[in-house]
Amino acid sequence: MSGLRVEEFGSGHVDEVEAVLRGVGAPSWFQVDRDGDDGFSFASTVGTDGELLLARYAVSGSWTLRAEPDLFLVATASSNAMRWSKGDERGFFTDAPVHFPPGRNDVQVDGSVELFEVQFQPDALARLAADAHGVEHVRLGAGVRLPRTPRHEQYWPAVLHFARTLFDGGLLSNAHLLAALKSNLVVTMLDGFSLMAERREWRLSSSGARTAYRQATAFIEEEASRPIAGTDVAAAVGVPFAMLEDEFRQQSGLTIAEHLRRERVVGAHRELLRAEPDRGTAEAVVRRWGFTSLATYLPLHASLLPDRPLPLEP
Repeated sequence: MSGLRVEEFGSGHVDEVEAVLRGVGAPSWFQVDRDGDDGFSFASTVGTDGELLLARYAVSGSWTLRAEPDLFLVATASSNAMRWSKGDERGFFTDAPVHFPPGRNDVQVDGSVELFEVQFQPDALARLAADAHGVEHVRLGAGVRLPRTPRHEQYWPAVLHFARTLFDGGLLSNAHLLAALKSNLVVTMLDGFSLMAERREWRLSSSGARTAYRQATAFIEEEASRPIAGTDVAAAVGVPFAMLEDEFRQQSGLTIAEHLRRERVVGAHRELLRAEPDRGTAEAVVRRWGFTSLATYLPLHASLLPDRPLPLEP
């Protein structure tokens, strides 16, 4: 098991860029809508291990790319200078993360834009999906172009932030971090873009869900004093937020946010018992645990810990 191998490339010459693109996405046709190389530039940082490919591009100019890759790809861009089309469908990469299944895909660029994309080879995606869901085999479908619900649209930025942080930090040479990222990306892609042919396969196995729940509660206990949210918890254990939220409701009757709030109330209570019993110190303690003021904290404490009074001096 090894990490990503990373290569960087930059050029203002169309023929050189076409050769590189054929190596990472196999476009069948590439055209620059200008005379020669004027105004055209292309820079890339690409990391791959043969299963997963992460790529960061900075491009400018006016050109069109027609690709027919045999892979699954999800991309986001920094501006409306880049747009996509497939048949009668079309849109901008900034509207939502865009999924490109195997087959004909067209991309047009007119201006300057940065793009980040995630690619999986079909065989690798199917194998990793089966591992993540605790099943022997997963049959992949074409899926949908855009996230299937607004809630699913929110998953991708969180997972993408996790991927970009590791990628930009040069941390994916670590095989264990890479494996965690793959699991996170695979489950989010499958669920968000309906890539699994059978809906019964969209959930984690029972044992996988219980493991994710145990890991998530341990993470919350360790990190509750930091400004984390439910999406951070899901990213830390490598499953989509909605799947983990469902498991929290089943196991404890609480949402992730409610569990996190309770852990913060308990943590602040523990620290308050060790601190000086005055309101000035108490204010500082509860703020450290993410509460805006003692006045905000006390009703929550009374509701969640009614049998544990605080020895506060007036």
